[in-house]
Amino acid sequence: MPKVSIIVPCYNVSPYLERCLDSLIQQNLKDIEIICIDDKSTDNTLKILHKYAKIDSRIKLIEFEKNTGVAIARNSGLRIAKGEYIGFVDPDDYVDLDFYEKLYNVAKSSKADFIKGNVISVNNNTKDISIDKKMENIEKHISNFSSAFWSAIYRKDFLEKNKILFPPDIITSQDAVFLAQVGLKAKKIKLVYDTYYHYFYQRPGSLDSQFLPHEKAESKYKAFCININLIENSKLSEDDMKLFIDTHVLSHVIYEIYKDFELDSDRKKFFDLLVNLNKKYNLKRFLTLRLGKRKFKNVLYNDYTNFSLAKKSRIYLFDFIPIILIKTIGYNKEIKLFDFLPILKISYNKVFLFNFILILKIR
Repeated sequence: MPKVSIIVPCYNVSPYLERCLDSLIQQNLKDIEIICIDDKSTDNTLKILHKYAKIDSRIKLIEFEKNTGVAIARNSGLRIAKGEYIGFVDPDDYVDLDFYEKLYNVAKSSKADFIKGNVISVNNNTKDISIDKKMENIEKHISNFSSAFWSAIYRKDFLEKNKILFPPDIITSQDAVFLAQVGLKAKKIKLVYDTYYHYFYQRPGSLDSQFLPHEKAESKYKAFCININLIENSKLSEDDMKLFIDTHVLSHVIYEIYKDFELDSDRKKFFDLLVNLNKKYNLKRFLTLRLGKRKFKNVLYNDYTNFSLAKKSRIYLFDFIPIILIKTIGYNKEIKLFDFLPILKISYNKVFLFNFILILKIR
């Protein structure tokens, strides 16, 4: 039986995959299995996977006949995993060579349900680097483990006993549901601060985007509703219930609500969710901290119009003549001359001249 099974779902990630696999086959902990699932890639991903499977017999390869989504891919890995503990790596990321060795050693000595390592986040566009600041919060309360699920290993029998899987019927935010289940069921956790998972975000084509098309917005909304049901059906004290709602629902909703939505009706559904949760549980303290006093009042009084009102800033000539108006709604910007003549419109990855002539597209 391997000590750790590492599940790697793959779809069109050929530019990053070798870096990821190199970090796994060179792990200090040798007694591992690496389960790679190709979700019907159309680039060279599968070719790379076959090459590495020939190099290292610990790599188990699953090839899907059609594209099914990352949740089903991860669940298929969970079904065949033989390790004592389960880990996850996204193929555009990589881990320190001592990552699984250190986590497994703590796992064996502690018998914890999950053991979390540290995270270094790298912005692919700006190359900015930051280290996870949430570790100490997780130590204070388990509810704070509400993101970065791939930075931990999980005892396999803990996952099986509690039937914890990724929801297969939503296309994004499956990890939020997975972590809500883990946080609500886990009795013992351990943190390891001195080894790192390297997380790369803002990758072109990844699910991490500042634009929310209708389909993804619906999927995220469904995930948030699943988490609410999970939390409400758990035997928690009132204080713990509010903490879980804050970290596993409010934090996600508020992170998404300022994005560039395809449909404003989807943003309105997110807003209504905040309104209803506040009415039911009196979440003033949490919502004020996350939104600020003015935005909380919009939630309190169900005032969506003012909640989503555009932010305005102006550029002045001679310090008193307003010549440029910059209006921002979420991640959309409109730049106008003298408050009425449109100059530029910036929407997600496109820039329009006079609001309708496409002049730039960021790929």
